[in-house]
Amino acid sequence: MPYNLSISLANWEYVYEPGQELEGFVSFELRETIKVKAIKVQAEGLATTKWLLSESSKSSHGRSREVSYSAKVSYMNEEQILWKPSEGHAKSSIFPGIHVFPFKFSIPKDIPPSFEGDHGKIRYVIRVTVERPWKTNRTLLKYVYIVPPKNLNLLQNITNETMSLKSKKVGFFLFRYGRVNLRIRIPKKGYVPGETICVEMEIENHSSRQVLKAECYLIQQCRFLAYRYGMGGNSMTGIENEETDIDSSRKRDETKIATCLQDLNLSPRSNYNSKLRLTIPCCCPNFDSSLIHVDYFIGVKLHVKCRFRNSLKAECPIIIGSVPINDETIDPRTPTFGEVTVFSQLTQRSIMSVDEKITPKYVFYPKFGKSRELDKPPSLDGLQLPPIDDEDDSF
Repeated sequence: MPYNLSISLANWEYVYEPGQELEGFVSFELRETIKVKAIKVQAEGLATTKWLLSESSKSSHGRSREVSYSAKVSYMNEEQILWKPSEGHAKSSIFPGIHVFPFKFSIPKDIPPSFEGDHGKIRYVIRVTVERPWKTNRTLLKYVYIVPPKNLNLLQNITNETMSLKSKKVGFFLFRYGRVNLRIRIPKKGYVPGETICVEMEIENHSSRQVLKAECYLIQQCRFLAYRYGMGGNSMTGIENEETDIDSSRKRDETKIATCLQDLNLSPRSNYNSKLRLTIPCCCPNFDSSLIHVDYFIGVKLHVKCRFRNSLKAECPIIIGSVPINDETIDPRTPTFGEVTVFSQLTQRSIMSVDEKITPKYVFYPKFGKSRELDKPPSLDGLQLPPIDDEDDSF
């Protein structure tokens, strides 16, 4: 190929907030003279959802068929022409050398974050296109990550304690062993990635069976919206109406992004209180958009020693943000931008599994609550060095 094309951004981490300027330049290195019609750069933000559903109808004589459901919402679509021929010419030549074309875009406000899911995604990309006469256009992509700030201090009742109580009779039919009660309590509703959740657990085992273990987990719940054959709602806003609601479909995915286990072996007819600690990994904050909604739940699941109805779980909703709750007793430390680590655990059921997967970046506090004393270098006070022997210059 007679030329090389590259995109460079001023922000080397490629992470931006809504309302910021997206600046960079395109480098066009030529080894020989070529004819070019135009060089364009486009900033695009697009949310898409897509899946297949099996449906049957009278016309198909009871046989099912796969129907496509999809939807798109555009959050950003701007284009700039970096180079074009002089007026009156459809094409022109560019001579060998390195040509640099700067560009700048304004990121819209109130747009959702970058997100990758099993049935939908939100992506922001810089696309450069070189249009040549009688040649295939050359296109280069550079993904950027939008991370809107979510300040937990601006949310109401975020510091309130939340609790969940569940009760269940374990066993089935002739093999009923009694009731098990589970109560979980967390001190507040809002957290940030890197922070540790302390879950208080109270178990009342009124059954005749052992409670073997307790599993504490954090669930990411994603809800998606799509329309039959992609027709319905508003392609720019995704807002539904009464006529298109009957042609809409919804999906809900739940993924455990963090877990911890505690062996109990709790005897029958006994009670037990404990605390479980779970650190939140790097993940997307809670958000609501036209097509995709993301929520989080912290839960505890008990495993009872029996074959039927042998588990009991209680869950509490939490809110994950990017700015932690103000607390004089805790030092959140300086945040970084971390990559999501759970993408390889996504299922492959979706037809989108063949699509290219990217790894978004989000705010992460790797040293949340840790003392700054640990970062100081060791003191040399009191360090005893071995004696140095005097050199004998006599021969």
